[in-house]
Amino acid sequence: MEKIKLSICMMVKNEEENLKRCLESIQKTIELTNVELIILDTGSDDNTISIAKSYTESVYFEKWNNSFSDMRNKSISYAKGEWLFILDADEEICEEEAIINMITTNDIDNYNSVQVTLRNITTNNPNNYSQIPTMRFFRNSKKFKYTGTVHNQPYIEYPIYTNQEIIINHYGYNSQDRELMERKFLRTKSLLVNELKNDPNNIYYRFQLAQTYNMHFDYKNAYIEIKYAYSLLDSTELKKTNSYIYQVYVNACLSLGKYTEAIEVSEEGYSIVEDFIDLYYVAATTKMKMGIEAKVKSEVNQYLSLFNNIKNCSISANPSIELFRVTPDHKNDLLYKFSKLLLDNKQEICINYIDMITDQIMKKSLLIKYFMTFNKVNLLIEQLNSVQNDENDDYLLEVEQEILKMSILERQNIYYLLSKSKTFYGLFNSFRTKDKNEKNQYLKEIENNIEKIIKTPFYWEIFDYITDTDMNKLFNLLKKAESLEIKEITRFLLNSSQKSNKLIVNYLEEKKLRENDLQGNRVYYCMTAAILLEVNKLVDVSKYNDLFNRYIDAGKNYVHLIFNPNLLGLTYKTLDDSELKLFMIFSRIRQFEFSNNTLPVIKLYKEAVQICPFYSKFIKNVIEEFERQILVS
Repeated sequence: MEKIKLSICMMVKNEEENLKRCLESIQKTIELTNVELIILDTGSDDNTISIAKSYTESVYFEKWNNSFSDMRNKSISYAKGEWLFILDADEEICEEEAIINMITTNDIDNYNSVQVTLRNITTNNPNNYSQIPTMRFFRNSKKFKYTGTVHNQPYIEYPIYTNQEIIINHYGYNSQDRELMERKFLRTKSLLVNELKNDPNNIYYRFQLAQTYNMHFDYKNAYIEIKYAYSLLDSTELKKTNSYIYQVYVNACLSLGKYTEAIEVSEEGYSIVEDFIDLYYVAATTKMKMGIEAKVKSEVNQYLSLFNNIKNCSISANPSIELFRVTPDHKNDLLYKFSKLLLDNKQEICINYIDMITDQIMKKSLLIKYFMTFNKVNLLIEQLNSVQNDENDDYLLEVEQEILKMSILERQNIYYLLSKSKTFYGLFNSFRTKDKNEKNQYLKEIENNIEKIIKTPFYWEIFDYITDTDMNKLFNLLKKAESLEIKEITRFLLNSSQKSNKLIVNYLEEKKLRENDLQGNRVYYCMTAAILLEVNKLVDVSKYNDLFNRYIDAGKNYVHLIFNPNLLGLTYKTLDDSELKLFMIFSRIRQFEFSNNTLPVIKLYKEAVQICPFYSKFIKNVIEEFERQILVS
């Protein structure tokens, strides 16, 4: 029988949701004839045992005794392999081949322990993780065992082999799984509090309790515990030995808004541990948040240098320090914030940092600001021309926001330069440069791109021109828009100038509608609604009573065309749209107006006010007119 090279040792309890994922990630490894899989169950009452037995015959049982080390050592006692691999059910191997390569070569023959990389996945997004080196492979000697009730620590024999190709994803700290986190919090907190009763000045246990509170979002208690742990470090040597304290300390400070303290702790920490990459990140980003620029550039540069060489940094091999800010997202975030700071200070060196950003959305945003700030519009145009479909590109909005910061003269100049772009945005800027009489040459292109214009607010100044020249064209173009878009565009035009406001109101007051024109009635009531919502704020709205009546008529026409008129009394109660309900109520009122029974009418009017209180003044005027008619009759 072939000698066992590797024993994979696991202890589990109620892990049916995780175990299969874990074991699938080592399927090829456990199929090797010189590898065994040992699973110790400590009291599962779900489907865990059945899943375990489908992968190995070596399933054992032990009653849980509140000691992780005891259970871990029990699982190890069944191992026959030359090497032990400690794995948990809520973990997953990223690249299984790295394990197979290691145990099938002689790479580890001269070592007694192997350190790998553990990634703690902190949300449902696997790209959000913290990173820490962890000892997981041990030569199976009589000396080897675990100690510690809560956070069990292995006995480590030197020399140590570091294999950075083996990466373990750990899902047990997913903060978005609230049920899981609550179970872990209650269990771990209880064990740690009991340990601290016997040893209140145990720095490591204080640190772990702070970490436990922090992961439970109890930042106040996390801060209290970690500050107490820090107070026990009364020498530089102790601070260096227990440098893991700094990570949790700054995290607690940031969570409570203690930014000055976070900076001070970070600076002290990286002065003691020079490659403590997270602390450079915290110091730099927190200073930028507070408007402090002292040493920020050097901290950013130090972070980037460490990030690019992270595998060779000594901190990456320190199993006591968990690194939270070593993902590409963190690098991009830091580069973005620092580049923006340099841009705001008009330092052209910012381009060196912008070029390092790998997130294209972030990068484009900053490049636009860079091009505009340093008058490199030709480069911006090149970028615009490289995009085939720019209708959904947020960076055009960034361009517009930069333009808004310019003087009128500067804007005219930039419009001319941007008009060289071979995109619709370039054509739009060409339109901007023309006087009123020349703009009609663009009407065909406007009609061809009306959907794009409707969806993009900075194009709406085109509607301002059309309002001034041809209200009928504007009305017909808006038939392509959704109802909410019509209201928003109308509101934009009403606020753009007094002239546009007056033109729109006069047009709607005189507009003749056909009862069977579905889209015409919809556009009309949407445009009118934008006006009425504004004027309802006035003390006296009587000037607009006729417009309100026309609004109601258009709405009634619309609901009669899309709903069965005979069922409006039943239909309106099922709708969520208060405006359509209003139109249906007024349709029902019309049915009662010719009868002598006024009670249903008054009841419906009151219901209309409840449904649309923003039209209360108009409805009140309608009620008063109705009551006058009753008195006359």
